[in-house]
Amino acid sequence: MRRKGVLRRALLLFWGCWGASPPPLRGVPRDIFEAKMDGWGVGRWGRGPVGAWAGGGLGLMGAWGLMGGAARLRSAFPWWTLAAILRHLPVMDTVQSFETAVGAPLRRALPAPLAEAAVFVLKTLWACLFGALILLAVITTKAVWNADWPVARYDALFVFALGLQAVMLLFRLETRAEAKVILLFHLTGTGMEWFKVNVGSWTYPEEAIFMVWNVPLFSGFMYASVGSFIARVIRLFDMRFTPYPPFWTTAVLAVAIYANFFAHHYWYDLRWLLFAATLLLFARTRVVFHLSRRYWMPLPLAALGASGMLYIAENVGTLTGTWVYAGAALFDWTPPSKMGSWYLLLFVAFVTVTCVVRAPLDIRRSRATTDR
Repeated sequence: MRRKGVLRRALLLFWGCWGASPPPLRGVPRDIFEAKMDGWGVGRWGRGPVGAWAGGGLGLMGAWGLMGGAARLRSAFPWWTLAAILRHLPVMDTVQSFETAVGAPLRRALPAPLAEAAVFVLKTLWACLFGALILLAVITTKAVWNADWPVARYDALFVFALGLQAVMLLFRLETRAEAKVILLFHLTGTGMEWFKVNVGSWTYPEEAIFMVWNVPLFSGFMYASVGSFIARVIRLFDMRFTPYPPFWTTAVLAVAIYANFFAHHYWYDLRWLLFAATLLLFARTRVVFHLSRRYWMPLPLAALGASGMLYIAENVGTLTGTWVYAGAALFDWTPPSKMGSWYLLLFVAFVTVTCVVRAPLDIRRSRATTDR
């Protein structure tokens, strides 16, 4: 049995190295190789960087297996198998449970500063689970989808996103209260999509059945993933926002930002005033979050960092040709100015989430937050 396991890992290593190597090194003429890849519907993504990354990943998996990496992981994280992960899913959404399942093993295996950074990154990735899986679906469908298939790519993404949302609720990765506010942001995001697409800000170049007013319905889940991330990251990091301005002022700011996304097509673009308003309103607000101890950062700085992540995600959409901005060619990079748009939209999403999740808000220091 051990010999078969070694042989299987070696085969995986060979397969990965072969997949990551250029066609001439495989003994396959380039024109025949590319024609075959196009015939499989893989095209430029399969024979380009994505194909190389996938092959390289398989090679690393094989090498890792040969070095006994699976055994080491099993000893450090006894819950890493699929069945155990599914059992742990509902309880990994609090600070204490995540620390027990992930943080404690990392702190035993790594130096303290490195372990702290690793826990921060893993918590953040776990918080953006919904959005990360949506992006993975966008990349995967672009790599393998064929225009001749009976189901449109956008429709497949819609069904996947709908099923994923059901799974998040089934495994209690989102609470019902969070799901309601995520649905609200989903609807406000879809409304903005309808407007922006029909005034020519961007387009969706493919056809679909689940498409209303030139907007595929899966696009609303991209906005829902932002709401999901905010709700989950607040819970996972046990965040507190202190001191928090009067809630009505944040609601006015969110409405003004949302209205400007529409009004600037017909009137002055007030985004620079809105940028200034976010700084004035939240300049003193600290985001207090929990790792092994309490840390904090200014709320505008946290929003800027999150908008950078969203800008990267936006480029996944444009580089896969899922949507195309006006004046840009297919597969072009997203204009850098869109990072500012996401910065503002994050405040709309954040205020929408706080319509339901009020406990973390220290409004005029009326709630004790930092000692929790």
